[in-house]
Amino acid sequence: MLLIGFVLFAAVLCPAPALAESNRATVLLVARDKSIDMEYFIKNEVNLMIDFLKAAGYEVRVATPSGKLIEAGATRLESNLKMSDVQVKDYVAVVVPCMGAADYSVPKECVAIVREAELKGIIVAAQHSTEVLAPAGLAKTYKIANSPGVVIDRHLITSYNCPYTAISNHQPVDTEKLIAALVTELSRK
Repeated sequence: MLLIGFVLFAAVLCPAPALAESNRATVLLVARDKSIDMEYFIKNEVNLMIDFLKAAGYEVRVATPSGKLIEAGATRLESNLKMSDVQVKDYVAVVVPCMGAADYSVPKECVAIVREAELKGIIVAAQHSTEVLAPAGLAKTYKIANSPGVVIDRHLITSYNCPYTAISNHQPVDTEKLIAALVTELSRK
């Protein structure tokens, strides 16, 4: 009981810098609503990203093209807002999961969010998402992971091995490494 009291006392007196202001503690995750296997990607990529960010003390808001709940089998992804309603300035970072969606068109709002985040110096963390980064103008001006692992170039963090790619190339999944790199970069701000 004494230990719990000390932890609560320390948390009140010394809040984490990223948690001092609510808008500085919020990460935006932009999720597409089409995937080769939506249930798999929500369960093994998107929810993992959300859980890891929340465990690190960040609030996570999810934007989708429709702003509506995505259901796939027994798996659900709650959306807080439509991509077209996003105010990029309200977030400390933007996360772009792969979601196995390379074969589907990229919502123009998603590209606009990533482009605006880059222009404002907001960290973008993208997993196997060249189809989003290229039209946003980032593929030509930043180093992007094109093999397993994580690449950090200024305020762009990329990883290559989403859960699906990792299976096909028999390599470890980079999802946790991507989000760990994001949390590390955010702690430096």
